[in-house]
Amino acid sequence: HKGLAIVYPDKKQIFKLDFSKQDIWASAKDKKDGVINTKLNGNDSLMAFKRLNAPKIYISSAADNGEIFSPLSAIAQGSTLTVIISIIIAALIIILLPTLS
Repeated sequence: HKGLAIVYPDKKQIFKLDFSKQDIWASAKDKKDGVINTKLNGNDSLMAFKRLNAPKIYISSAADNGEIFSPLSAIAQGSTLTVIISIIIAALIIILLPTLS
């Protein structure tokens, strides 16, 4: 089986990059579909794939974990900032409320 890339971000790798020689091929070759955690170009990545029977090919898509999870990181940072500001406001109200009476 050959696992040649027919679409790839690095145009020089098209029809040259053989995924059947990569570690990910061992995880995917006997399955119909799935998602695999892997390393691509030295980066932790997620690859989703599906095997088609006619013609017998695998279609896959991969993305760097940093790209996938960056929106979640932004949400987590925003939530953390909101909690910190809420605690500061609540503390100020608790501290200042007795002086207003």
